[in-house]
This record gives sequence, structure tokens and C-alpha cells, in this order.
Amino acid sequence: MEYRLKNSAGEYRWILDNGSPYYLNDGTFGGFIGSCIDIHDQKLAAAALAEIHHREMEKMKSLLPMCAYCRKIKMPDGSWSIIEEYLSQTHDTLVSHGMCPHCSEKVLAELEG
Repeated sequence: MEYRLKNSAGEYRWILDNGSPYYLNDGTFGGFIGSCIDIHDQKLAAAALAEIHHREMEKMKSLLPMCAYCRKIKMPDGSWSIIEEYLSQTHDTLVSHGMCPHCSEKVLAELEG
């Protein structure tokens, strides 16, 4: 079984306790034999991993399915909507349009081209 045990420094640590009763040759109870292993660091590591997993799952829930071609967002009802419409409905957000320097250079090159 696993439990917390207070050590001589007054600190509680997680312990894995394995034990079994043993009997003497005449069948009388002779006591217990077993081991106790300090698993405190493993417990802390498992809790940290569980927290990371929880945060990653929350991130996954916020992913938006987007069409790679037209960049529309798949709505919960299965319909497809432009991202501006989706954001205005779900986040009360206004979207302004502009062009990043990389795309601006590409467009200018095509126009000059």
C-alpha cells in the first residue's frame, strides 16, 4: 500500500509498503516481513506530469479546425465560417486587415512582374 509517513526530520513523505505475514513451522504467527520504499519523488513527478497533461488537454480543446485552402473555420454545428465571423460571434472581437511584410513583398513582385 501507499501512504504518507512522517520521518525523523518531521517531514511527510510518500512510502510504498509491501508486507506479508509469515508463520513459524508449527503454524503460529511469526510476524510480518516486507519492505518500505520512499516513493515521494515519484509521486511529485507524477503530479507534475498530470498537471502538464491537464494544461495540454485544455490547449487541445481550444484548437480550431481550419480549412487549409480557404482558411474558413469549422463551427460547432458543422458549418464553415470565415474566421472574422467566427471571432465576432464567439469572442466579441473585431478584426482589422493588413498585410505582413513578407506577403507585401510577394504581392509587389507579382504586380511588377
